[in-house]
Amino acid sequence: MVSGKMEGPSVPAVRRGPYEVLNVSRDSSDQEMKSEYRKLALKSLKKQWPSSSQWKLAMAKDPEASFFKRLEGLQPCDVSELKPGTHVFAVYGDNFFKTATYTVEALHAKSFEVVTQKLKEIEAQILVKRNDLRWFETEYRKALTSFQEVMNRYKLEKQSGQRLLLLYDCPNHHEL
Repeated sequence: MVSGKMEGPSVPAVRRGPYEVLNVSRDSSDQEMKSEYRKLALKSLKKQWPSSSQWKLAMAKDPEASFFKRLEGLQPCDVSELKPGTHVFAVYGDNFFKTATYTVEALHAKSFEVVTQKLKEIEAQILVKRNDLRWFETEYRKALTSFQEVMNRYKLEKQSGQRLLLLYDCPNHHEL
């Protein structure tokens, strides 16, 4: 009996398109795709770090990681125009078993234009900084590794020098 399942190195990789991965239709808006991407990213993070104590432990072992990853969680601001009519709002992560209160603030678009533009400018700067930090993190890690190697060698050289000085001070003791 032949099984339909193939295994081994000759199995071709199954490639899925972004719409399939995000589970959205091809005519989805950018905002819908961003929302689904965020949900998928959160799900992935929860699998990688199932508990906050594991996350804290990882950050304690590598405190620089939190600095380098701080800008990764940026959620760009989005201004959506609401057409006249009734609207239903939902918050990602709603818990229908507990009561919660949310405030939705509606502003006149014209009065908010300056703030929106300023936020978009800042977001652009953050994206540039985020890319700079990715590069810098690589350089930092290389330099840190080199520094640690040099410090380890320094420690060995210091011990060796101290041992030789002790032998010099006590030439009759060959086994120091």
